Formats: sequence, C-alpha cells, structure tokens
Amino acid sequence: MYAPELEAERLQYVVEALGIIHSIHLAAEAGELSDAANQANKPKRR
Repeated sequence: MYAPELEAERLQYVVEALGIIHSIHLAAEAGELSDAANQANKPKRR
C-alpha cells in the first residue's frame, strides 16, 4: 500500500528513529571511553 500523503510523516518517524539510534550509539561510545579512562586513571594496586 502506497500513500503519498503519508510520506512526509513516515520520513519524519524514520529521521526521529535514526536520531534516537544515533544518540544511543554516542552514549554507548562515550560510556566505553569513560570506562577506558577510568581504568587508565585508577591507581595501580600493589
């Protein structure tokens, strides 16, 4: 079923979903980076 009048709305949903996915990826990357930084900055135990 193709409904041209729904195209703009559908596109908006796709763009929103991609934005959400993108921010999840960024958050995950930032989390990994901060984990790595925390590991590197931890004082070494003897």
